[in-house]
Amino acid sequence: MADSLVTNSLQQQLERLAKSLKLAHAYVIETNDREATEASLTPIYQSFLCDTATPDNFTACGKCKSCLLYQAGSHPDFKLLDGRTQSVGVDDIRAVSDWLNKTPQIAKNQVVSILAVGNMTENAANALLKTLEEPTSNSFLFLVNNGGEKLLPTISSRCQLLKQPIKLTAQLKQEYPNVPDYLVGYANGNETQIKAWQDEANQAHYKALYELFVAWLKNQVSNNQLNNTMQKHAELTPFFVYLIERRCKQMILNNYLSNAEEALSVLSKFNFAQKNIKGQNKELALSAFIQNLESWVK
Repeated sequence: MADSLVTNSLQQQLERLAKSLKLAHAYVIETNDREATEASLTPIYQSFLCDTATPDNFTACGKCKSCLLYQAGSHPDFKLLDGRTQSVGVDDIRAVSDWLNKTPQIAKNQVVSILAVGNMTENAANALLKTLEEPTSNSFLFLVNNGGEKLLPTISSRCQLLKQPIKLTAQLKQEYPNVPDYLVGYANGNETQIKAWQDEANQAHYKALYELFVAWLKNQVSNNQLNNTMQKHAELTPFFVYLIERRCKQMILNNYLSNAEEALSVLSKFNFAQKNIKGQNKELALSAFIQNLESWVK
């Protein structure tokens, strides 16, 4: 059963739960492909709101008043909190909680979607926990968690986990032969991103950094050259971190265990610094990171 939760589509997972009368009040949707997941959830939300959908036929009709209102983006029993561009605050969660305490206006259910739920403030997370502890009848919450960001265990434990299915890396490499292996690996199952990289123009900055990184490993470019490039393209820092992780795995396979452990320790400290410092200190941390790595990964 656990395997089917990973490989079946989100719609299939929920259809099976509906038929077995095991629908939960709240779901955490783990995904590495945000765009694909959001597209998959759209008909699911509609199914929960549809006048005619039943546990045995958990598919929206697309014709009833609820379906038409949802398609028009104006269903009064659906709420969306978007944490993709800014954090979800405590007032946002409290407003949703108050809304859930009211009876549905049109549909038989109320549906709340929180995108990028990991981007909640601490107070918002605590307020959400209270909502999960005291669920109202006929209400369903979908917490979309991008990239497996950590949620409070008390939140995760009160939700049913669903996972956006992903293809195996080997399959993705076969389907997208013009996308370099290192980018397919970096995508971590995000097929939407891999599709975008089919356009070589979208690969350019990644390819340039990869080639510079390889040259750095061979002592063909200096720390300063690598650092200057990274400072100009700070958005590529996660990709650089991935390249270091990839290098460490290679070192472990080649029995350079001690060096790999030291490099991973440096990487761990850098990741912590990236989350807790701002401004010019980030630039200094990156410069120190490259310098500290040099003796371990080359």
